[in-house]
Amino acid sequence: MGLLLALILPIWLIFMIRMARCVTQMKFLLLWKTQGIEKGNKLAFYCGTGWRAGVPWFMTQLAGWKDTLVYDGGWNQWQMDSVYPVQKKVHQII
Repeated sequence: MGLLLALILPIWLIFMIRMARCVTQMKFLLLWKTQGIEKGNKLAFYCGTGWRAGVPWFMTQLAGWKDTLVYDGGWNQWQMDSVYPVQKKVHQII
């Protein structure tokens, strides 16, 4: 059994910049690189219900990243099943 950990940045900040324009794949990958997220890392994407997580997953597939997946049901499905752990303490990222 795994844990569903929080991402470094809120999902809306990663995908959107001024006036709701989508971030290009190159900007996306460069942003990740500044945070130590690179090709070869094992990554799982999720969001509230699962559909937004498909955007970064698809970008990784286009870039040739192999170890990525989507938690399809998202946070909503995870938190509704008492079998899965939920972290209630917030950790501040510096």
